[in-house]
Amino acid sequence: MSTPEALHHPQHRYHLDAARFATPHSGDRPGIRWWWMHPRDAHTLTDELDHIAQAGFGEVEIAFSPDFWATQHQRDCLHAVLVRARELDIGVSMTLGANWPLTTPNTTTGTPHAAQELQYGHTRVEKGPCTITIPAPFDDPEITRPSRLIAVIAARVLTEGDDISIVPSTKPFGPPTTVIGPDTPTILDPTTLRDITTHVTGTRLTWNAPAGTWALIAFWQRDTAQAYTSFLDPHATRAALAYLDTHQIGPDNAPLLPDVGRDMFEDSLELNADTLFWSDDFLDHFHAWHGYDLRPYLPLLLSHGMCHYWVPNTDTPSHFETPTTLAQRIRTDYNTLLTHLYITNHLSIIHTWATGHGMRHKAQAAYGHNLGPIASFRALAAQGGRAEGESLNAGERIPVHRNHPLWRWSLDWMRCVVAGAHQGGTTRISSELGAQLGAAFTFSLGDYRALLNKEWASGITTPIVHGYASQAPNCQWPGESRFGHFVAESWNREHYPEWTNWPALTDRWARTVTVLETGTPRTDVAIYYDGFLTTAARGTPEDDATAPERIADTTALENAGYSVHYIDSSGILEAPIGHGELFPNGPGYRALILATTRLAARALTALRRIAATGVPIVIVGDLPAGDSGWGGGDRDDNVNNTLTTLLTTEHVRHVDTWAKIPHTLRDLNVAPRYAFPGGNILTQVRESDDATYLLAYNTTDHQVTAPIPSTAPTMHQLDPDTGHTHRLDHTPAPTIEIEAGDIALLRLSNTPAPEWDALAAPVAPVPGACEAELGPWTIAVAGARGEDLMLTRAHLGDWRDDDELGEVSGVAIYRTPVRWPREVRGTVWCSLGRIDGSARIREGNAFGAPIISDRPVALPPAAYAEGILEIEVRTPLRNAALAAGVVTAGPWPIELTTRPQGLSGPVRVWASPDR
Repeated sequence: MSTPEALHHPQHRYHLDAARFATPHSGDRPGIRWWWMHPRDAHTLTDELDHIAQAGFGEVEIAFSPDFWATQHQRDCLHAVLVRARELDIGVSMTLGANWPLTTPNTTTGTPHAAQELQYGHTRVEKGPCTITIPAPFDDPEITRPSRLIAVIAARVLTEGDDISIVPSTKPFGPPTTVIGPDTPTILDPTTLRDITTHVTGTRLTWNAPAGTWALIAFWQRDTAQAYTSFLDPHATRAALAYLDTHQIGPDNAPLLPDVGRDMFEDSLELNADTLFWSDDFLDHFHAWHGYDLRPYLPLLLSHGMCHYWVPNTDTPSHFETPTTLAQRIRTDYNTLLTHLYITNHLSIIHTWATGHGMRHKAQAAYGHNLGPIASFRALAAQGGRAEGESLNAGERIPVHRNHPLWRWSLDWMRCVVAGAHQGGTTRISSELGAQLGAAFTFSLGDYRALLNKEWASGITTPIVHGYASQAPNCQWPGESRFGHFVAESWNREHYPEWTNWPALTDRWARTVTVLETGTPRTDVAIYYDGFLTTAARGTPEDDATAPERIADTTALENAGYSVHYIDSSGILEAPIGHGELFPNGPGYRALILATTRLAARALTALRRIAATGVPIVIVGDLPAGDSGWGGGDRDDNVNNTLTTLLTTEHVRHVDTWAKIPHTLRDLNVAPRYAFPGGNILTQVRESDDATYLLAYNTTDHQVTAPIPSTAPTMHQLDPDTGHTHRLDHTPAPTIEIEAGDIALLRLSNTPAPEWDALAAPVAPVPGACEAELGPWTIAVAGARGEDLMLTRAHLGDWRDDDELGEVSGVAIYRTPVRWPREVRGTVWCSLGRIDGSARIREGNAFGAPIISDRPVALPPAAYAEGILEIEVRTPLRNAALAAGVVTAGPWPIELTTRPQGLSGPVRVWASPDR
């Protein structure tokens, strides 16, 4: 349990002992989202909690639903779960309410705390006096929704463009219609923008228009149709939290939270406003933050879709533009303030409230919106909150392979989340792992393993599995799903065959978490990025592929061994500098790369400071054309002059392509900390008080053997699957082998480490001359739908290729004779080859530890003494669920495909003399 003061700061652990790696603590273990969809009795819930703990999870994240929330029964069940969790030493987190975004009855539509939007209507007038009715909101011409006039702005039209159009929405959720901005915006004369609200009397406007055609744009404030808590209003945030205190937590549960509570969790925001996010005091905040009055410039903000989830890939033009970049730059100022208010009036308030319960605020902050993700995660982490990414929105998909169209984008997406968190001073960064549209019942434990391997390479540490669905007693196969048998995955222990094998994965994850959350994270270079993070969860795979390809072309940097992050303008401003690095007590960036068409003027002083202290800056491509914001005046010359001056200094370079950056960095004496040759390995580095820990991820589809880029006298390879270690000799030069899509963990130290030597275990040799002959195979199948099959096969293979197994999922027992060419001496090893599911090998009267990969395992004599090898294989439910017709097509036309299942091998058993 953390002290109240400690909860306001990031957590740190500067030392990892061998015992904790071998046997991780509860707080190191992964979590799982636990959906409380419908009312259950307390006994059912505590029984599920017992089984979740037995599966090796160290945290549950209760996700409330409207049917089971804010009642005395819900609070009583929460009490029973908190009491039992304390006995089990398992942490309990919970969602903020039963919906996302945050919504409570006292902050919904019609209350003073409802989210606000700014909508508009427009008309044209010609020179001369006029009296007209104020234009109504274009989507509510009769003003049936309560609305308040904020301003009427006039401007001379230089070029008339297209009007907006309202069309049926292509999204299966949200409002039935959507607004399409004009193909050609209307161009206004920026020198004529003026506020004529004082000419309004009642519903009429009387005004004498100067020469020309004038656009009159009326702005109306109203509640959003989505009916959520305002994220810009501190009073709204506090009102919602007060409701949660009374109706979700309750006075009997609050005293238990400091002992067993972990996080108050806020899911992805998914906010919508037509057309602008707004608040009662937004104009006042804007003037205080930027120093000028936004009111006359309101017509330049009308960029449709930018205040809807999800934000477009790039900034879309406003309905009204100017001949210059003024409109785009004012929109940047608007978005900058949105981010500031979101952090100050939402994230910070929630975290302070959470600490009052002895917990922290964990948030999937900012992404999918016109909010700064890096700044938001940095602020959240700095105040002690916890950052979380999401595999679905990032674009992580199974099967994981480098040529997937979203592979690069998802890597950069996670890098932004991690960069903000590391800059804020934390190492714990979780990921909502495993949601995938149209993939219900598809995921195997090996799929989760592959997903997190890649996310670890970006700096994510702790998985929160998506998820476990609480079941009614005696629920019919395949159980209740949170998202209608469409989205992966709604685990339950009764019907998912692989549930019993989770400890193989949760143990592996926990050990790796102990490494990644030890010490100080280190990243070589930071790339300037002031943009947003859209989502790649768009529907079909074809829709998903319309997400951006990447944020920056980091291929040359990765090929040269550099690790990369992203940093925004406020991060440049806030960055401490020391020892030639930005954030020396955090990621320790050794260089800054600028690749942008425009640069925030507020970062100029910081850039001069950075260059003066000797941190190299490399500018790529064309020099920034000027200020990305407006600030009430044109600061382009200031930006250009500063950059011209910087280029004359010793530590600043300008190159025309990304390919030239690695050579330029080496000229500036910036080398990667740990560079594997070939460009196929991504790294994470942690520097502790007595060692450096290195995670290396093989991005390819084949095994990689690579020299270890270190001369440390003491090197250990750590095995997260077993908790054992292997001491690496220096003669010959040490190398590591990393399987396709897998990781290697290394501990590098300048001092002897006998406690790590003590964890040593034999390393599996390659199969030698004493290899057993196997086959034929008998396969006894207990199908998930009640099938009972006994088969004999000469060869192993995918169940889909077998007429009797093509529509079967479940548990199979494979048995084969083991015939040795000679007497067995030494250790016997077994590798199972391809497993689509997970397996266990019988060792006498019981099955051994679960196996989810092709790594060789040592067999005790009891596993083969009778001349028979027996393997239990548990599969995902996908193929049986498809055959039964229970998989939901969902709101998108996603092709519902089967997946490989069963044991395909080749299974190999061999003996190796002990050395």
